[in-house]
Order: sequence, then C-alpha cells, then structure tokens
Amino acid sequence: MSLQRLFRFSLGLYTLDVTTKSENNFAGISFGLGAFSLLLIIIGLLTNIPFLFPAAMAGGLFSIGLGMGGIRKRTQLLTSKYRDFAEKELLRLGQKRSWLGIVLGAVSLCLGLYFY
Repeated sequence: MSLQRLFRFSLGLYTLDVTTKSENNFAGISFGLGAFSLLLIIIGLLTNIPFLFPAAMAGGLFSIGLGMGGIRKRTQLLTSKYRDFAEKELLRLGQKRSWLGIVLGAVSLCLGLYFY
C-alpha cells in the first residue's frame, strides 16, 4: 500500500476510492474489447487468416460504443450520485479506460479495414 493510499485510508477517503473503481463497468469492458480486437489483428497478420479482420472490426465498433457508454455513465454518476462530493477529481470512474477503449477500438477498426 503506497503512502498516498495509506494517508487517504487514514482520512476515510480510500474506501470511497475503492468502491468507485468498479462502478463503471462499460469502461472496463470497452478497454478489454479494444485490446482483444488489436490482438485479433496481430494474430490475423501473423497467421494470414482473413476472417479475423472483420471480427476485429466488429470488436472495435463495440469497443467504441461501450467507451462512449462509459463516458455517459461517468457523467451520470457525477451529476447524480456524486453531485455533492467536494473532490470529484479524486473519483476513479473509468474516464481513462473509456477513452483508451475508444482509441483502441478506432485503431483496430482502421487496421481491420486496411488489411481486409
């Protein structure tokens, strides 16, 4: 446990930080699906299996959609459940994972279109 987390735990802020990590499931699924789509592209390039590219494109589209859903869910949580929370920037509600899922999905979609 790092000193920052230990300090936040002593103030009672760490428990809130841990519970908000898993509230945005769209973000985690988007990131995982984007990474899996890129893995399909790499496997398709190494093994010359052409049907993996449309599968990677479909995974990229779903990853982009789930990433946008994750951003929408984060906005909804900040305006409803955590509306009165003073330090909203400390909450980890999946913003980075959502954006990374969107970027990975877009890259896998473009690469899948290019190599297909």
